[in-house]
Amino acid sequence: MCCQRDGAEHIVSVCQHVFGEQLDQAIGQLLIDTITPLALEVTLTVQQEMQARLEEVDRLRKKQVERAGMKPTWRSDATCTSTRRTGW
Repeated sequence: MCCQRDGAEHIVSVCQHVFGEQLDQAIGQLLIDTITPLALEVTLTVQQEMQARLEEVDRLRKKQVERAGMKPTWRSDATCTSTRRTGW
């Protein structure tokens, strides 16, 4: 049913239309006003720390596999699965 017709028949407000371009601009401006250089620097520092920890975990996992005498099979998502069952 048409929104305007429904409003006229039941004496209710007519639907509002919000155009995407105006909404995108408003949200973009809000982000620009909110995100400070310090907040951006903190975010990048946290991301770098998380990447470093992931690399360390990957290094330790490789070392553990080597110690167990297993041949690792590496998948594209950087996780390792053993070619023999370990019971872990």
